[in-house]
Amino acid sequence: MITHTQAKGVAASIASLFLLISVLVLAAFTVAAQETTGSLKGTVVDPNGAVVAGANVTLTNTGTGSSQTKQTSGDGNFEFAKLAPGDYTVTVEASGFKRSLSKGVSVKLGIVNPLDVKLETGNVSETVTIAANTEEIVQRDQSQLSTTIETRKIEDLPSNAAGSGLDTLALLAPGVIPNNSGGVNTNGTGLSVNGNRARSNNFQIDGSDNNDLSVAGPALFVDAQDSLQEYQVITNNFSAQYGRNQGAIINLVTKSGTNDFHGTLFEHHRDNKVLNSLDNIERAGGQLKPNPSLFNVFGGQVGGPVYLPRFGEGDKSVWKGTNKAFFHFDYQGIRNPAQVTLRSGSLAIVGSEFPRLLATFPGNNVLSAISQFSAFALGATPRTDLTGARTVFINPTLPAATRVSSTQRPGDQGPFTIGGPFDVVNLGGTLFQAANPQRIVSEPFTENYWDFRFDVKPNNKDSVTFRFIKQKQLFVNTLSTSNGFDGDLPATSRNFGGNWTRQISSSMVNEFRATDQQIGVEFGGGCGATRPGCVPAPLAIGQAFTNISFGGVLGLTNPSETLQTIGPATNLPQGRVGKVYQFADNLSWTRGKHSLIFGAEFKHLNEVVPFLPNFNGQFAYSSVTRLLNNAPSGISVTAGDPTLAFTENDQYYFIQDDFKLRSNFTLNLGVRYEYTGQPINKLHEVTVARESSGQGFFDPTLPLSIRTVPSVKADKNNFAPRFGFAWSPKFEHGLMHKLVGNDATVIRGGYSIAYDASFYNILLNVQNGAPFSAAIALNSGNVLASTTTSPLPLPANPFGNIVRDAASASGVLPLGKLNPLFLAQTQVAPDFHSPYSEQWSFGVQHQFGRNQVAEVRYVGNRGIGLFQNINDNFFAGPMANGITNWFGTGINLPAFPQFLPAGVTAQVCTDNAATPFVNESACNGRIKRQAGITTRANTANSNYNGLQTRYNARLMKDALSLGATYTWSKTIDDASEIFAFDIASANAQNPFNINGPERSISQIDRRHAFSANFIYQVPFFKEQKGIVGHLLGGWQLNGVFVLVSGEPYTPGQFFNGSVLGVGNAYLTSGERPFIGNPNADPRLVGISQLDAFLIFDAPLTNPNGFYSFNEINLNGNFVSVTPAQVHFIANLPGAAKIFGTPFGDSTRNSLHGPRLNQLNMGLFKHIKLKERLQLELRAEAYNVLNHPNPGYGVNGAGYLPDFFVEDAGIPGSSFGQNSDIEMARRVFQFGIRLSF
Repeated sequence: MITHTQAKGVAASIASLFLLISVLVLAAFTVAAQETTGSLKGTVVDPNGAVVAGANVTLTNTGTGSSQTKQTSGDGNFEFAKLAPGDYTVTVEASGFKRSLSKGVSVKLGIVNPLDVKLETGNVSETVTIAANTEEIVQRDQSQLSTTIETRKIEDLPSNAAGSGLDTLALLAPGVIPNNSGGVNTNGTGLSVNGNRARSNNFQIDGSDNNDLSVAGPALFVDAQDSLQEYQVITNNFSAQYGRNQGAIINLVTKSGTNDFHGTLFEHHRDNKVLNSLDNIERAGGQLKPNPSLFNVFGGQVGGPVYLPRFGEGDKSVWKGTNKAFFHFDYQGIRNPAQVTLRSGSLAIVGSEFPRLLATFPGNNVLSAISQFSAFALGATPRTDLTGARTVFINPTLPAATRVSSTQRPGDQGPFTIGGPFDVVNLGGTLFQAANPQRIVSEPFTENYWDFRFDVKPNNKDSVTFRFIKQKQLFVNTLSTSNGFDGDLPATSRNFGGNWTRQISSSMVNEFRATDQQIGVEFGGGCGATRPGCVPAPLAIGQAFTNISFGGVLGLTNPSETLQTIGPATNLPQGRVGKVYQFADNLSWTRGKHSLIFGAEFKHLNEVVPFLPNFNGQFAYSSVTRLLNNAPSGISVTAGDPTLAFTENDQYYFIQDDFKLRSNFTLNLGVRYEYTGQPINKLHEVTVARESSGQGFFDPTLPLSIRTVPSVKADKNNFAPRFGFAWSPKFEHGLMHKLVGNDATVIRGGYSIAYDASFYNILLNVQNGAPFSAAIALNSGNVLASTTTSPLPLPANPFGNIVRDAASASGVLPLGKLNPLFLAQTQVAPDFHSPYSEQWSFGVQHQFGRNQVAEVRYVGNRGIGLFQNINDNFFAGPMANGITNWFGTGINLPAFPQFLPAGVTAQVCTDNAATPFVNESACNGRIKRQAGITTRANTANSNYNGLQTRYNARLMKDALSLGATYTWSKTIDDASEIFAFDIASANAQNPFNINGPERSISQIDRRHAFSANFIYQVPFFKEQKGIVGHLLGGWQLNGVFVLVSGEPYTPGQFFNGSVLGVGNAYLTSGERPFIGNPNADPRLVGISQLDAFLIFDAPLTNPNGFYSFNEINLNGNFVSVTPAQVHFIANLPGAAKIFGTPFGDSTRNSLHGPRLNQLNMGLFKHIKLKERLQLELRAEAYNVLNHPNPGYGVNGAGYLPDFFVEDAGIPGSSFGQNSDIEMARRVFQFGIRLSF
């Protein structure tokens, strides 16, 4: 296997020649040159197998009537390039032979469609007609691995419910698995292909870009089944015309009109409460019916020739576009008037107490905020699902055992209600009624999706297509929380573009494409006077209500419940507006045995993302005293530009040659070059201008390099060589003939390098920290030590603009005086660049008769320089120095300096009292003289090996269409994602060794993946004559079955970071537990007595002993266990002391969630109303067997259990307990469809 350096060297030489040719040949600039067409290639032979040169081959599009004619070469070969997917008729005429007429020749998207014609001796006036569309065929000229799903399967297979996304179709391709943990947009399901990450897929509509720049995944969710002609999944990049990403190319081709008018009207209906089953959690909770949710999908489509009025004397009144101009229009609407019940386990003071609350503590801005913006002020009611409430009187000065009484005593306050959802809170000796709030919220969803396509063929040389797609979605109240805050989520996407194909000569075709693609998503909006807790739209990001938490205000009778947080999440509102302008040109040239394609591409990208956490501030109160004095224990506020626009200009160039070296051996040779610039340098430019203007955020005496985001060199050496071959062995006689047949077997293989694009959320994280932004975080350990006064008390009417003004006026946000070194930073590595992968495959494809094709192949993939999250300024104090008098217990914990690299020490930093709001002690204990640093770098790697098989057949005289795939694979990596999705932390456990100890099974390793699909047209009474024929004829049965191994996950922890905190534990992110007994039930967890003593006040009878974590959480009992009795032991400081290391020995992704096991079925009844009018009744069931499994698509549900070992034994949310996952239900859908 060649190295990347070697590959780039070879590729550079080839690319130099290519670039020269491109400049001379191409006069257009473009975007991602993905295919929207297919080609047809074949050989004409006589009855003896000898080639026929000079034969006339005429190709006619069955739908549009357009045709073109070519002559076979001296080798008898012919090729038609740039063909729209669909059915064609091929006519071959040659002197001395009968005319051959092949009907129903299917041209599929993005592949070389083979068609060989054997002529019969005779007169050309005689015709031999062949029905070609009954065949399943092998790919004899391409090494490309792809799966094309045609119109009928898109419309009829129950892959997913109507309006719920079409990417579930990709699961029918080998090497494709569902990926729930990729952090991307999904259109039915996330996808991982050949071991690549979910962000590594390239989504296309008619070959144009459809990618979300911020998070990856599709920008426009194509969910209208009737709008598509074909759905194609390309799972390798062996052709140089494909690029931008390492994984799959998902290309959706829209329908075009034909010479005949065709159309449909449809309605699909789902009713969760009436039709669907209970899921496992609802059933366990005694629920009798699922929650109400109606889902209606309706619309239609129509297409045909364009008829236009003529003007002018003597002309016909109507111009008919038959064979020349066609249109297709599609509309789909979704209405989902859903309702949800939101419940909280935290407490809120009830509304009837607000007058007394304000009278008791006048002038307190915090309590004023509670009275205006807490849950019961915003319309919540006490929870109705909790019982046992009773009326009592309470004396808070008495011991807990006697303070509550059913009758009033001297000194009692009340009456109050406790039990069930009720409790009271004690504010300075005065009790107030509180309760767990509940809100019943209407969350209707509306979608309007429409597309229009216009195709025109003005002459025999030119074809022009225009396309417009728009999708508007509105999720009303989808940001609702139980604390009363809410907001809408409107999303709009559009794709406008076209292409012009010109037949320059019989051997040369040029295609030019241009596209304008836009996406707009807003998390917030829909506000009005009746919604005081509404999150505003993203462009008003600075005017949202602040966030106020009360971690130290507890329930009196249930102290595990705290007072509920007020305000929206600190990262709301947010949104994104992305624009992509594309221009692409491809030139196809057939020259002898060479089929050449030259391509050049250009994209201009623009992305504006209103997003800046803590822009509106956050206040925390850790005690009642602080609340009553309005003296916060924590304040966070960020200054910066939350609406920066990123721009990017991408260029791609390629050359591809399919060289037919012999009649049965084709080489696929190509090279591609990609340049995507370095859009992160926008941050460098803005900070240099700001800090040089005299209006900077930071101390101007500091070097400019410290006050600005560093510039990163653009990645300019992304050459991608491609190689493949396809060999069809020919043996006329003997054993080998019986084994491989004649043109019935293809041996294919190839090698490629492909690059991934960076996504903008990485850039946003850099934007949200210093030195671009200034994120101030004050706590009780520094300037907020006082519990009675504060430099920044919560202001009245605490919306973002008021909070920031108060912070600036008080000096808490001293812009122009800050030092970015002592603020948290997120940065990219100096050599930040595009990740890439090497992929190779070798396989055999065989055709059995005319109707069956099977394939077995090996696919390998090596990801190199993948994005990884790094803790770049580790808090090494405890490891270097140990922990003395741990939390005042007198316990001393050891140091582990042997695990620190040579020369690495814990810094000693002290705060400067003269700069109270610049925390110079932020670097104390860290390895660098800075605050925390998160770095995103190209340091991760992956390896995939897979055995992939597929089988496709048309059986029972074409009544049954059948497909099946099976993939047995293994994916290994040292980081499965750059962000923490379904893992406790994205960081490596050991920040000084981020690869070796992390290498293990990948989170996207799904060892076994099987899929099957079928469409069975019941062959009886097909003509539907008479009453019996109408009753018994026209039935169709469809099915999709997907069986995939469970998703791996890593046992994680949170006590070190969330309970003990930095400085009181050795590790606070990325740590994994110790292994006790690898053969024990993985749900059994132990905790050292030292750790239990500190955290739970457990008896410390044996400093080297352990308790059962399960028993502590389940019953509150301290039951001694040995390591042999538990699978995991929580990696807390006490355990680290016992094991002699702070690094747990459990591996990444050592546990597995439940497997995906879902059968979807559909039963259709076709009713012929007239010759060209048909009614179709549909009944479909998703997860028809009602297996409790993760599901996908419309009934996708939970797929991983709680993965924190500290939650072992907690009822309803226990570590590793699959039965606590809310899994898929059975979903029914009924539909009606009228076709003409």
